[in-house]
Amino acid sequence: MTLRQKQYLFIGMFAAGLFLLILTPPVCLKVIGFLMALAAIILHRTKIRCLDCGAYIAQINAEYCSSCGKKIDWDAK
Repeated sequence: MTLRQKQYLFIGMFAAGLFLLILTPPVCLKVIGFLMALAAIILHRTKIRCLDCGAYIAQINAEYCSSCGKKIDWDAK
């Protein structure tokens, strides 16, 4: 899976979690939504990494790694 695909997956997971958290009345769905959003944040922090140095990429669609300065290939597997 490419970095771009991972990023879209996590954004979708986070949005679904927020949707459940904010817009659903049952408490059990709010808890599930909170856990989904939290899992998306944790997975994003652990999986969106520079392919060269392994540093976390905080910016969405950053062109260069802030740690090593190399160009980030968002479509490389």
